[in-house]
Amino acid sequence: MPTLGDKKYGREISGGTYSPNEVYVWVQCPDCLKTRWAIEYNYLDQKIPGMCSSCCRLGKRHFRWKGKYLDKKTGYIFLKVPLGDPFFCMTNGRGEILEHRYVMAKKLNRPLKSWELVHHKGTKFPMDSKEDRGDNREENLELVTTSENLQIKLLFQENERLRQEVLSLQKKLGEK
Repeated sequence: MPTLGDKKYGREISGGTYSPNEVYVWVQCPDCLKTRWAIEYNYLDQKIPGMCSSCCRLGKRHFRWKGKYLDKKTGYIFLKVPLGDPFFCMTNGRGEILEHRYVMAKKLNRPLKSWELVHHKGTKFPMDSKEDRGDNREENLELVTTSENLQIKLLFQENERLRQEVLSLQKKLGEK
């Protein structure tokens, strides 16, 4: 097994597809600790030498990173919270937190309990839409209990059902 910093030409390395005339260096990724052969000039040009391609594309190292990302399935926005942040205790296993929970915690100046829910009021976009879930302005958020959240959802569903019923009755009246 090579030691860190060993150099070889590609033709001297067995297995894999190495360019025969390139010089390779045995490096270790500082994040995932995987070792591999890296082309010497690429290794020297990296911001963090030895970082593997999968680790350098994660989070803030990715060239499009803006400190948060959108979950396209749910419409919720996740923030990456640094370890020293007072709200880090609210993060998932990857150090991420839902932006609306973070905004509410900052407004209250305390971490939220796991049972506390942050409800999007739907002031700018239709309630419960993906657009509304991404609208994390303070004025669009309210702290509710589980039972209050259930009541809001039931009222919203009943309202939607009645709206559909009114539309179908209007169609029937228009047909006559």
